[in-house]
Amino acid sequence: MIWLWLACAQEQEQTEQTPQFISHTRLLRRMSLDVRGHLPSLEEYAEVQTDDVDWNGIVVDMLESPDFEAHLVHRFGDLWHTRVDKFDIVADDFNLDSSIWWFPFARSIGEEPLRWMAHVASHDKPWTEIVTSDTTLANDLLVTLFPIEYVDGSTPETLDIDNLSTWKEARYLDGRPPVGVLSTNGLWWRYPTDAFNMNRARAAMLTKMLLCDDYLARPINFTASENILENTESALQEDPSCLTCHASLDPLAASMFGFWWMERFNPLETTYYHPERELMGLEMMGVSPAWFGTPVSTFTEVGVLIAQDTRFAQCTIRQSMEMLYDRTLSAKDFSQISNIQETFTVDYQYKTIWKALLLSEEYASENLESPATGGDRMLSPYQLQTSMEQFSGYKWQTTEHDLMDIRYRTMAGGIDGFQTFDRQRYPNLSSALVTERIAQAHAVYIINHGVEGFDFNITFQDPSFTTQLANLRLWLHGKSADDLWVGQTLELWIQVYDASNQSADTAWEVVLSALLQDVDFVRY
Repeated sequence: MIWLWLACAQEQEQTEQTPQFISHTRLLRRMSLDVRGHLPSLEEYAEVQTDDVDWNGIVVDMLESPDFEAHLVHRFGDLWHTRVDKFDIVADDFNLDSSIWWFPFARSIGEEPLRWMAHVASHDKPWTEIVTSDTTLANDLLVTLFPIEYVDGSTPETLDIDNLSTWKEARYLDGRPPVGVLSTNGLWWRYPTDAFNMNRARAAMLTKMLLCDDYLARPINFTASENILENTESALQEDPSCLTCHASLDPLAASMFGFWWMERFNPLETTYYHPERELMGLEMMGVSPAWFGTPVSTFTEVGVLIAQDTRFAQCTIRQSMEMLYDRTLSAKDFSQISNIQETFTVDYQYKTIWKALLLSEEYASENLESPATGGDRMLSPYQLQTSMEQFSGYKWQTTEHDLMDIRYRTMAGGIDGFQTFDRQRYPNLSSALVTERIAQAHAVYIINHGVEGFDFNITFQDPSFTTQLANLRLWLHGKSADDLWVGQTLELWIQVYDASNQSADTAWEVVLSALLQDVDFVRY
């Protein structure tokens, strides 16, 4: 038995050392979904169906696509959890009709910090600007409601709910510090505080997101003093068990009182920065503002110190690796992180990280059983929606909002930022039902409106029928249509055709719906 175990262990080790790679078309599909959030075109698939493929050029082109920035908003949203459906302050507080504005109001507020990060990453600005810039991105709604002006000097003539998709560089006018996303209302509305917590939760969120240092994950042998309940504030400054975290957490929290609100649900309090309260941290918390032992006089200095902290660069790389490898990192990844860090910290170009990861061996691996790779991953709600929309031209929405972005986001396996905080890794009943409904809706739309380059009036007797099936297989699944797949799909088409009184529309509708629910479509 021992010898058998050793043989299996050696075989597993050999397997891990010799990764198997996915096909060129499947790799292209994975890259496109991860970078742009949608499928490649048939023309792009044709370019990689050779032995000599310029993957470096393909990756560079994808990272230059405007779809990269749009997809990063959702990627960063999954990390920062600001794309929530409702804030403490709502559209009613600004005299906006809640029945019309509640969704665009929530999305505009929640996407403010995410848009700036995505803009910095995709426009080759130094990544340090996410914590040092005096500008942000805003749309007409934010410029109307917040003390913000567009950098180009333009002003919205009227507030048009259909014209909120344009985001431009903007600047706050209320004296808040130039600390990039850390100066945005969208971030602090999502992470409010109160008179008891006094910015501590905000400080912990900041270190978790920017340094990958999660205070709640620290191993602590917590044996507090007997009088901690009688004098909590004293214990936080004197008790060794409390000081394990609070020695660094509280000084950081003390530097953030310009964003501290007297009334959490007051729109005037939460909309404006309060420079007159910057020194309240020392008075209320009894500690001087500092960044991990380095004294600071303003929150602006905190942004500069974050940018200079080696953990900031390492954390950015770690988060990108977890996005693209779709797995939890371990000690064995330290070498790769260090190698990427040497290149990244030259000019802090975010694309440098992604390019290195997209061209790595692990990213192209198909070894699903290996603990070194996450293997195939499940489409996010955004990827599912944009891929189907790209194929059919149909938007699955009501007059108010995209259905996949609000009503069915968590059911489809996504993150809502309040109740779900991690993406679903495998399909379940709810995600299967959502996929079925959206696939059927797109299939019906395609039959009624068509898709350029495809003819859904032809039957299996037409000479181009098999070619069309092969093109659908390649476009939707990134795979070649072998004889077995063509035979099974043809059999399904004929069965529906016969059962529907020889209706080609019905047969194609069922086949298209099946292709859009196939495991090869929903996973990549």
